[in-house]
Amino acid sequence: MTKSSKVLVFTDHKSHSQENSLYDLLLALREQSACSGIDVASRSIPENDSFFKDLQGAQVFVTQVKADFAFSVEATAFHNEKKRVDIREYDAILLRLPHPIQEGFWDHLVSIFPERKIINQPGGIKVSSNKSFLLEVRKWCPPISLCERKADVLAFAQKFPIVLKPLEGYGGAGIVKVTDGRAWLGNQEIDWQVFLQKMETEGRKFLAMKYLKNVDQGDKRIVVINGKVIGASLRMPPEGSWLCNASQGGKSVVTELTKEEEKMATALTKKLREIGVLFFGFDTLVDDAGKRVLSEINTLSIGGIRQMGQQRPEKPILAIAAEEIMKIIKTVI
Repeated sequence: MTKSSKVLVFTDHKSHSQENSLYDLLLALREQSACSGIDVASRSIPENDSFFKDLQGAQVFVTQVKADFAFSVEATAFHNEKKRVDIREYDAILLRLPHPIQEGFWDHLVSIFPERKIINQPGGIKVSSNKSFLLEVRKWCPPISLCERKADVLAFAQKFPIVLKPLEGYGGAGIVKVTDGRAWLGNQEIDWQVFLQKMETEGRKFLAMKYLKNVDQGDKRIVVINGKVIGASLRMPPEGSWLCNASQGGKSVVTELTKEEEKMATALTKKLREIGVLFFGFDTLVDDAGKRVLSEINTLSIGGIRQMGQQRPEKPILAIAAEEIMKIIKTVI
């Protein structure tokens, strides 16, 4: 008889909105026969400060995922019927935590729960969440360069317009576009010389990437679980903006993968599996030659699944995602 698994999910409801994929995904996971139950621990309820912020003990307060588990502005799902549990009671932990992560949290977590039973493994998340990881898969990317000094930025910016991404950044925050000696943070022009001076004095490091003039053709998010492409969604920038992130006002529409993106998904699956990452999203942009290229990898709180399901009602995307998650869990317990 196949063992039925009890799953614990870590999230942070404070960052949620109606569009968050967590609720639909966990309801779909709940329907899997191999899942005996799902509990969720939120980083943003005060009772969990000792675990998530103070890094103390192995106990958290959780809420059970029942049929009525849903988003609400009041976060009712996370405040009612809480119970205190020991995380070691569970067969696996699914991470749906957004950045930033408390310094030392990953070390605390793996000291009390087997890392191989955490999806994704914290060690792999730490490596892949740093923008410099793209250097390891640069064959799929537009021209990129690690910029550790002011001179590095100036040399790369002489070649073509560029964007500078903070190595530990997320959600499109802190990305600077540089063209013709002028710089923009989001859609606001900033003092380029002041920026460079702060980079030098504060020791800031960036991944520089060629700015692609076809950004208005959209940023495509592709989600892969257990080596299977779950779906894709094309995020279009709002009028007058060059940022496509949903958090920056971008809107998503239905799309398909190109053959190049299919190859990309296969290559990234192989690379990320080596570091314990089996659930990830990656983004592509259209380069100056009209080809889709890799611009971002997300291995922590991967968004877009709910939107993919809404855009393709004929395809049970959430059910497929849940099934693949349970296959991963089966291999680690």
